[in-house]
Amino acid sequence: MQKLLFTLGRNPKLSMLELASSLQAEKTGFQILDFSEKAALVELPEGIKASELVKKLAGTVKIAQILVEAESKGNDFSELEKKLSVIDFAQDLGKKFYYTINDYSREKNEELVQFLLGCFKQRFKEERLKAMLKWPKQVQGERKESIAPKLLAKRLGKEHLDLSVLEHEGKVLLAKTVAASNPLELAERDYKRPVVKPELITSARLARILVNLAGLERGKKILDPFCGIGSILQEAMLTGHEAVGIEANRENASACEKNLSWCRKKFNLASGFKIYNQDSRRLSGFLKGEKIEAVVSEPYLGPFLRKLPSEKRARGIIAELSELYEKVFAELGKILGKGSKVVFLMPQIQTMEGKKVGVREEVFKKQGFKAYNALEKQMPNAIPVSYKDKENRIERMVYVLVRE
Repeated sequence: MQKLLFTLGRNPKLSMLELASSLQAEKTGFQILDFSEKAALVELPEGIKASELVKKLAGTVKIAQILVEAESKGNDFSELEKKLSVIDFAQDLGKKFYYTINDYSREKNEELVQFLLGCFKQRFKEERLKAMLKWPKQVQGERKESIAPKLLAKRLGKEHLDLSVLEHEGKVLLAKTVAASNPLELAERDYKRPVVKPELITSARLARILVNLAGLERGKKILDPFCGIGSILQEAMLTGHEAVGIEANRENASACEKNLSWCRKKFNLASGFKIYNQDSRRLSGFLKGEKIEAVVSEPYLGPFLRKLPSEKRARGIIAELSELYEKVFAELGKILGKGSKVVFLMPQIQTMEGKKVGVREEVFKKQGFKAYNALEKQMPNAIPVSYKDKENRIERMVYVLVRE
């Protein structure tokens, strides 16, 4: 077994659920040993590659491998120092490189960090290496990542050594980053497609997270009943799934087909797709021949709101959307088998009166669906997860549901 440290993205709860759902889908024996708002310590079989995991997980910034475990006795770091001395941390980096040390302990230990800085500074000097420290910046009293993710992805293993320290159950764990996500790859899938419509885009990052939350094995079929121009279906195909979409607008349905054809060709995918220019409120009628294993969708969430609406207007918007969603869930109940997952976003609106108005859970409960939490023991009541856009007054609530 190996221990990996996952640095979580800006929505740690969503990142943790994505991580657990993905590992469950792979049917690997894994154990979450510890987690916080910044990182998760996970024990996994040796055969699992961090480089493949970081490409699949959109909610993970980077993955580090635990190389050193030493007993922690107050501020006596003698055992840690001894174990550090036999590891070549700068292997393959050359004579000149940058390095960083990140502290992911629940309670920051400044003496430990300073000890490590002193150790590495002295060691690099003795080995005649020109190692330049990139110190994390202080933002509102918190140390942030000292290097932009896109730069880390480019430099890692070539001209940058990224280390992380974590205190766990009386031990000091030191990890070396072995894989980092590249946000430029996500941006390419967002903005270099044949058809781009900002008002219809679910970001590639969020779309990938939603697909992974379904916890589906490769080769299975995913339906998006509000597919728009294909953001979610694109990520479904990239993760090895067959894609089925429904889009009522003919122009958008055509754009979706163009985008998915581009994706299939550019990334040389074996996965196929089929788009129905139909009304999802009648989907059981035209999807009879399709074996759908999971549903992943960001439906219409109402008008874009730059200002806080009145409670009356918010309730009107939610009532209209609730009627739409209820009809779609009734149809999904007809085609999905027991245990099938549905990952679905629903809005919650902040009003000028200071209230929040959202879709009631009866919309899906009375159609035979209930909330599913991949981390019920570690994070009870995690569903739904809030996902908010700073520019919009509509808060997106991410639901993971299961057919009863």
